[in-house]
Amino acid sequence: QALDRTEKAVGQSRDMLLKNQQAIYARLDAVTQRQEKIFSYIASYIDAKGKAGLFDDIKALYKDEKNKREKI
Repeated sequence: QALDRTEKAVGQSRDMLLKNQQAIYARLDAVTQRQEKIFSYIASYIDAKGKAGLFDDIKALYKDEKNKREKI
């Protein structure tokens, strides 16, 4: 009887492990899909704006944030 209970517990643990793995893989898949969408959006923005324009925006944003920090 103890052996049966142990085998049952092992089976339940294995099932729980598989369920957790599936949940993790589903989350990873969702994150990967979101990243692909984000990268696609960024690439479209860079293409539309041009690299120089994008870097100018980043530089201006950096200066603004730096000025805000210095005022605090």
